[in-house]
Amino acid sequence: TIPETITVDVNDPALVISQIGTTPSGEFVELYNIGPGPINLNGFELTWDGNPEPLPASTIGQGERFLIVRPGWSGIAPDATISNSGPGLVGSNISIGLRDGAAVVIDTVGFGTGAAEGTSLAPLAPNSAVERKLAGTLGNCQDIDDNQGDFWVVTPNPRNTGSGAVGCLAASPPAVGSKIVVSELSGGSVLGDPSDFFELKNVGTAPTDISGWVFNIDMAGGGLQHFVYTGGPTLLAPGQHFLIVRNNHPGIGGLGPDAVFDPGTAGFPIEIRGVSLEAVGVVVDAFGFDESGYNSAYYEVSALAGVGSNWHYQRVAGECQDSDNNPADFAQLGAADPDNSTVIEPC
Repeated sequence: TIPETITVDVNDPALVISQIGTTPSGEFVELYNIGPGPINLNGFELTWDGNPEPLPASTIGQGERFLIVRPGWSGIAPDATISNSGPGLVGSNISIGLRDGAAVVIDTVGFGTGAAEGTSLAPLAPNSAVERKLAGTLGNCQDIDDNQGDFWVVTPNPRNTGSGAVGCLAASPPAVGSKIVVSELSGGSVLGDPSDFFELKNVGTAPTDISGWVFNIDMAGGGLQHFVYTGGPTLLAPGQHFLIVRNNHPGIGGLGPDAVFDPGTAGFPIEIRGVSLEAVGVVVDAFGFDESGYNSAYYEVSALAGVGSNWHYQRVAGECQDSDNNPADFAQLGAADPDNSTVIEPC
């Protein structure tokens, strides 16, 4: 179910925890200045499981990251090293916080039973990290005050103030009357077939901008992948489709895609098994199926059971039915039937 309104203030606070991770080089916390303008850390503290750690009076420019490490760090040059000897990150129920110069808590990230904003994250595994969305070169600007919604698990990529400034890509929240769903998914007609795609449709009553939305994709044998749609403002009218294909998709009848994703995984098997749509940290739809020992991580109620080597699924009732129940809402097709944004079929 999509909330009717989601309020996201990307300027309050302007400084957030952007990444927390553990690597063979040591453990780190990264900050990010959303902006506008520079921020001086005079009087700021990082709290490590409740223990205050003063930060240097350094200035972080808008869009810059600031790297804080624990003693013994041997990786990229840090901007600050804390003296903390508290619990390590791996497997710990721990909370990492940030206080401003007035001792006001402006951000908190919790793991396990550690204090958190909203729902906490799972304790970190060795050589892993969590990063604030939308991540990477898109900035770490999402802040809905819910750790589960704001962060995802990534390969550690610590950055310091010398790593360069990056601006924010602001995700568009769902509008009132919005209802974007997965309308079709193809996992390839045979194992190894690169014709993976999924299709969206606006089954609601309001035009909806999907810029900055996240496509979470479960690739059989390739793990969970996260792709942010960066194609700029893209307003889907009621009934309009949107086609997302894999980068080596051969095309079906010359139909052009609206977006392309690269799973970065070669070899067998790498077919799609499931997908979820996420808008500003809120999952708005999900679909998945189980086949050949690969079970989808994404679904509503339950994943469908794949049959044979025919892995094409389409939403029923003109691709309009949405009861938040995959087995009731989808049927298997004999052949793929994709539609791109040139096709508008109101519900």
